[in-house]
This record gives sequence, C-alpha cells and structure tokens, in this order.
Amino acid sequence: MNVKDVRAVLFDLDGTLIDTVKGLTQLVNLMRKDFGKPPLSEEIVGRYIFERESLGAISLCVDPSVITSVSNDYGYDNIFSRQVHSLGNKGDIFLGISTSGNSCNIINGAREARNKKLKVIGLLGNDGGKFAKECDIAIVVPSN
Repeated sequence: MNVKDVRAVLFDLDGTLIDTVKGLTQLVNLMRKDFGKPPLSEEIVGRYIFERESLGAISLCVDPSVITSVSNDYGYDNIFSRQVHSLGNKGDIFLGISTSGNSCNIINGAREARNKKLKVIGLLGNDGGKFAKECDIAIVVPSN
C-alpha cells in the first residue's frame, strides 16, 4: 500500500485523515514487532507517533454489555454490523482485523459499512479470505 493507493480510496476525505492512514501503516509495522495489545482506537484519539489533531475512533469490541445485548438479540455474527449501523457515517473508516479473513462477524460489519458508505480497511492473515473482497484496502500477511 502506498500513498497513491490510499488517496485513490480516500480521495473525498481531508488530508488529516490521509496522514492518519499513513500512521496506520506505521502502526501495522510496529504491531509485527509487539506481541502485546496493539494500540488502535485509543492511539488514534490520543497521540500516536507525532503531535496532531485528535480524531474520533471507537473500538467495537470493548463494550461487553453491547456485545451481549446484540449477540442475544441478533446473533454473534452481527455484533459489529449492528454497531456500524448505529454509529457509522459516510466517510468514516471501518477497520477490521481477521487472521483467517473469514470471520462472519467482521465480514457482516464490513458489508454494513459499505452499505453506509464507509471506507473499509482490512488487516488480514491467511490469503485474505472472504473479507478481502469487502475491503477498499486489504493488507494481507500471507499465513496458514
């Protein structure tokens, strides 16, 4: 992925967000070295690598009451799609991480994101799986 690829997908968003996507690429490189909890939404809201304006970001997997409620009412495969439906807005980014590329809950979240005109970025293992086809940008680390 290079800046030209990012601009092609995110052409309607402002430069600050494009800079953040560059930061995301650096983050992916750092995640390979750090087997602990990767900083994602908290670092996008906070300061990651350099001082900049804070950006809105939320992790869809950290609120157990939402996950329990949605999984009880709609099934575990819809825990992300239901949240994207209520929280996502055109121009937002849905970032999904799947080691197999075939996690139904993430694929359904990505499909809802596309329905709501969000940009979809995937950090994927294996061969990218089904999720890669739902992504505007798929970063695939081949594995088995």
